[in-house]
Amino acid sequence: MTPETHDVPEHDDEFDRRMRAVFESAMPVDGIPGSLLRPERHSLLRPAALLCIGLLVGALAGTAIVFRPPSLVQAAISHERAERTLRGNFMPPQASVAGYFGLAPSARPPGLLQMAKPCLIAGRIAYHMTTWLDGVDGGGMVTAISFAQPVDLPERSGWWPDTYWRVVHTARGMHVLLFAQNRKAVEAAAQRFR
Repeated sequence: MTPETHDVPEHDDEFDRRMRAVFESAMPVDGIPGSLLRPERHSLLRPAALLCIGLLVGALAGTAIVFRPPSLVQAAISHERAERTLRGNFMPPQASVAGYFGLAPSARPPGLLQMAKPCLIAGRIAYHMTTWLDGVDGGGMVTAISFAQPVDLPERSGWWPDTYWRVVHTARGMHVLLFAQNRKAVEAAAQRFR
């Protein structure tokens, strides 16, 4: 038995012409119910919707840029996340922890001290303290960061992914950055650092 051979066209155009002829002869077009046909939609709704979505995305991105914290606050939040689970007092023995945060040197830090240590944030010497404030609804773990050298930060607050933050100017003229996952804890700590 000899294998059957077919005439293979040399060009794609010839193949396309033959395939169209086969499809046209195999399926008559008349008699198709109208319910199976998809109606054509030629409207300006799609381009208008895409324009609105583009404007909305642009507005949201602009809002995020406007409300983002200063770069020093962002660096401090990143530092706080890296040391969130650290506990202990790593300050020099003669140091008063409260004095580094604009409180009277003889004062006790607000709340129950969880961690205190000197750090380096964005190339600046900083003091990092984590404390637990009792009586705050939803949890009262707050981190306070102050800098050895004066910094120019406006007193403001906000939310940066997963963290509420606030810059507080103390009575002694220091800028203290407060961070917590609970906004009520930040507000309660801000009152104690003024």
